[in-house]
Amino acid sequence: MADTVTAALVGAAVALFGIFLRDLVFPFFMKVRDEQRSVETIFRSYSDPIASSAQSLFWRLNEVFGEAGRGAYLAVDEDATEYVEYKRISTIYRFLSLLAWVQAYRRELAMLRPVREKDLGALKNALSDLETALATGDHIEAERLDSLINLWGMRANVGSAEKERIGILLEQSLNKHLKRAEKPLASELRDTEKKRLCKDLSTLIANELKVSTPSNEAVEKTLESAIQYVSYREAWIYRDWQAALGDLLLMKMDTGPRGYDVIGYKKFEEMYFDSDGESERWIERAKCVFDDLDVSGTNRFDARYNQLRQTRKATASLIVAICDADSHQKHALKDTYARSKEVLRESA
Repeated sequence: MADTVTAALVGAAVALFGIFLRDLVFPFFMKVRDEQRSVETIFRSYSDPIASSAQSLFWRLNEVFGEAGRGAYLAVDEDATEYVEYKRISTIYRFLSLLAWVQAYRRELAMLRPVREKDLGALKNALSDLETALATGDHIEAERLDSLINLWGMRANVGSAEKERIGILLEQSLNKHLKRAEKPLASELRDTEKKRLCKDLSTLIANELKVSTPSNEAVEKTLESAIQYVSYREAWIYRDWQAALGDLLLMKMDTGPRGYDVIGYKKFEEMYFDSDGESERWIERAKCVFDDLDVSGTNRFDARYNQLRQTRKATASLIVAICDADSHQKHALKDTYARSKEVLRESA
């Protein structure tokens, strides 16, 4: 009798375990496998266009920051030749094409878990670096604050957290003055507005540091230098803007291996010159990154120079990450891969 009961219990346990495996364990591992295959399929589908667009932008930025004078076509000139105008527009197209392919890739991954983190972690980091290079200018706030503290002779030990806090307050005050005057830069303000701005900024910094406020005479004496310090030319492409600019060039595809494609240069140029189109504001935001860029790097008050150098570095990281994850890409982009590695070593 006991043996019969034991056998029945063992049989029931085996049956329950089988049901557990069939209904819970096996489906879970099948789902993980299918998700991994889906991630791999999406990566394979988009590695070619992302690598190709990254390569195009990478070599263009190498040209811009390479031999002296090569990036002169970024200067806005009404008398520019057709070739120079093409170079400027195509630079913007290459930039936006990369953002578009990255946006398409992320859209397709949105519903999947990152199960290949070990293999594609470098790619994820490179994409994050690209976002950060284009969007983040926190260091400008600190540089602006340091310059004004030294200019007005304020002696104080300021920690990094405190410097960040005061830098944000300084930025907010500056933006209020510019908005009130409807000017993009402090250097374009009228003389009376410049004096009012610098007086307000010097008072704000002194109050936050708990030091003496500079005299009116000291502020007026250093007026032009102070205005220069707060007149950084910036054109940050914030993360949501990057996604929107990517969407601008995307087309939904109903057939083929990819769910999205990117418009060609012809359609982009038509969009670029359509001053009445819905895309004008977004095109202008992209143009601001490149227009009249001083590629010599001698103008320390043009933040776009370092912004685009960091973008070149992030693009190099992206190329290396894709090539390291896909031997086919490493072979196809042999020269680009080698140059990308050089740029990363030079930037280390």
